[in-house]
Amino acid sequence: MTIKSVSIAAINPTTFRNVDFDGVIEDQHFNLVRNPMGGVVPVKGSILPTPYGDAQVVGYVDGSLRVRVTRFDDEFLHVIELDDDIIIQTADEFVAELACAANRAIQSEISDIYRLKASEFTGKLPKSVQAYVDSIQEFKPNEFVMDLTPKSVLPDGLEVLATFPSVERTVTVKQVRRMVTDDEDLDNDVVDDIYAELGEFDLD
Repeated sequence: MTIKSVSIAAINPTTFRNVDFDGVIEDQHFNLVRNPMGGVVPVKGSILPTPYGDAQVVGYVDGSLRVRVTRFDDEFLHVIELDDDIIIQTADEFVAELACAANRAIQSEISDIYRLKASEFTGKLPKSVQAYVDSIQEFKPNEFVMDLTPKSVLPDGLEVLATFPSVERTVTVKQVRRMVTDDEDLDNDVVDDIYAELGEFDLD
């Protein structure tokens, strides 16, 4: 199975050999990669509209999107009523709070990893585990995690991830070779082309 990017314009549900697919590109059937919410997964670099402004996909977190706001919406306001106080946050302030929450979750995960995986003698992690910890990147103040849903409004031409499953042949190579050999009406050039397409396979 291969994962590639496709344009949302290519989505055209179809059925082939009793299997449902989301579309076909150059005679290759594909299914969209979907997140836990059932939404599509855009490729890195994609620009998406969010409630806080335009954001760019910079990575993935457990199937969700890690996005970085490139233009904040000046009209966004988040109102919090706390006892007798009313707190109003702008888009950048609210996203910064989301980033802080994500970083707290990261620090909690790292703490758990050390508690469970670190050597009781040296306090060090196994190399593979340490490499994973070192690869974790904290969120910048303009980054947060989001998911698209099936109802999300998507930009025209958005590129999303899709899987291209291998479609099994209905007959074996051996059967095709025998049919070619037994068919006296086939032109020799056609036979040569078929053999070249099939490649070298053992007939035993």
